[in-house]
Amino acid sequence: MKHAPAWMALALAGCASSGSGPSLPPVPSGSSQYVAHYVDWNTFCFDVRRSCFLPFDPLGGKLPSHLKWSTTVDGPVAAQPVLAAGIAINGSQRNVLYFGTANATVYALDADNGTPIWQRAFNDSQRHAFCPDMPDGRFGITSTATFDRHANRLYTVDGEARLHALDLSTGKDTISPLPITTDYHDEHVYGALTLDSVHHTLYVATAGICDGDFGKIPYHGRIVAIDTTASSSAAVVATYEPDLSYPGSFGDGIWGMGGVSISAQGVIYAGVGNALNAPETAGDADKIAAFSYPLQRIGVTAPAPLPGFDVDFGTTPTPAACGSASFVIAPNKSGLLAYSPGAPALSQPSASLPLVVNAPPGPAQSFLGPGAFDWSHGTYYVGVPLFNDGSGTGGISALQFNAGCTLNPIFRFAPLNSIQFGSFAALNKYPMTIVDSAGGQLIYALISSSSTLVAGSPGPSEIAAFTPGASNALWNSGPLITYAVAPPLVDGNLYEGSFLCNGNCAMYAFAP
Repeated sequence: MKHAPAWMALALAGCASSGSGPSLPPVPSGSSQYVAHYVDWNTFCFDVRRSCFLPFDPLGGKLPSHLKWSTTVDGPVAAQPVLAAGIAINGSQRNVLYFGTANATVYALDADNGTPIWQRAFNDSQRHAFCPDMPDGRFGITSTATFDRHANRLYTVDGEARLHALDLSTGKDTISPLPITTDYHDEHVYGALTLDSVHHTLYVATAGICDGDFGKIPYHGRIVAIDTTASSSAAVVATYEPDLSYPGSFGDGIWGMGGVSISAQGVIYAGVGNALNAPETAGDADKIAAFSYPLQRIGVTAPAPLPGFDVDFGTTPTPAACGSASFVIAPNKSGLLAYSPGAPALSQPSASLPLVVNAPPGPAQSFLGPGAFDWSHGTYYVGVPLFNDGSGTGGISALQFNAGCTLNPIFRFAPLNSIQFGSFAALNKYPMTIVDSAGGQLIYALISSSSTLVAGSPGPSEIAAFTPGASNALWNSGPLITYAVAPPLVDGNLYEGSFLCNGNCAMYAFAP
C-alpha cells in the first residue's frame, strides 16, 4: 500500500509549557484506566496525535523476555491491535485485545492468555488479483480499530467499507452498519479510525485499491466525519474530498496507517496522496492538509519541489512541539522528512531534511509510515531503508529540536549485531513505539531480519528494543512470520500479528 494563516490561533493555544522540558499536552481522546496492571490502548500509536509515545512506565522499564502465547487466526493482520482493560465478560473482568484480519474477521482475545472471547466474520473480503498490497490480493479489514469505553463500542470497518459499532463484550452490532463509500470495489479504508472523544466524532479515511489499478480505475480519496451519538442514517456530519483543481483528475488517497491525527489544539491533519490523470501535485495532492472541527479545510503545505514521482505523503502527519511552538512532521516517499510550524502562512512551504537515498529506477518508496515523537525530550524517530552516506544500509534516524526550534539529526541506529535492517522499506513502513521509563528511553521497532527479498517480498521480521546511542539491541523477538505493524506495548507486554503468513497466521504476545 502507498503508501496551514488560521493555524496560528489554533497552534499556539494550549501548547507545551516551558521550563525543564515540555509537558505532555492533553489530547482529545478517552481517558486511560488501569485495571490489573493494564492500561487502555484504544487507538493506533496510543494517542490521536499518533505520537507512539507512552508518558508512563508502571513496570519500571521491564523488557519482554519470552513468547507468552500465540493464537491462530484466519488471515493476515495488517492493523495494530487495540487493548481494553477490564471489560465485563460473562460476569468477570478481562483484558481484551481487538483486531481484524484480511479475511474481514474481527477477533476479541483475552490479552493475558490468548483465549478467544468472541469473533465476527463479515465474509466480505475482496480479492483484487492486480494489487499486491495485501497477501493474495485479499482486502478485508486493514484499518486499526478504536473503541469508546463509555459508549461500550468497538469501531471497525469491514471489507466493503461499512462502519460497524460492536459491543465490546459480545461483538454484536449496536447500530446499523454505515457505508463509508459506495465505491468499495475501488476505495479501501487502510488507515486507523480516529475518535475525537471531545466532539464525539469519528474520522474514517479512504484511498484506492493499488492507486486505482495504477491509474486505470478512477477513485477519490476522502475523509468522513461521523457523529457517534447519532443514528446511522444521520451520522455523517462532514466529508472532505481533496481539491484536485484539474479537469478529469482523480486519486488523492489518504493512505497513512494512522488515518488522520489530531493535535492538542484540535487541528486535524492528513497526508494526501498523489493525483492521477493530472499533474501529480495538482490541488491538494502530495500535501499535508489541515482542518478545524469537524472538517473545515484550513490549508495545505509541502516542501517544493518534491523530487521524483509518486512522492506523496503516504503517512499520517505527527503533531509535535518545541517549547510553546507547535509543529507537524510527516515523512514523504521522496525520502524527505517534511516539518512545518503548526501555523505557517499558506505561501510558505514546509522545511525538509533529506534522510535517504533515492533508489532509481522508480520512486524511492522511502517513507510509508509515521515516526514517533518523544514529548519529554522533543525527539522524533523515524525508520529509513537507506542512509544518505552511501552505506546501503538502513536503520533508525533520530532528530531533535534545538533551542531555535530547528529539527536536526542527532544520531542514528545502524544495523546491530545479527539484526539486518536491509534496503527494503519494511522497517519504515510502520512506526516505532517509544517508552520513556525510569531507566531511560526505550525504542521498539519492527525490523526486517533479512535484507534478502524473496519473490519480491521481505523475509521474516522481528521486534527489537533499543536505547538511544546504544551499540546493541537490548532485546529482540527472533524471526517471526510478520511484516505489518509495530506492536502496541501495554505494561511490558507486546502484541504482534503476522502478515506474510502463508496460511499460518497468528497473533503473538511477548511478556517480561
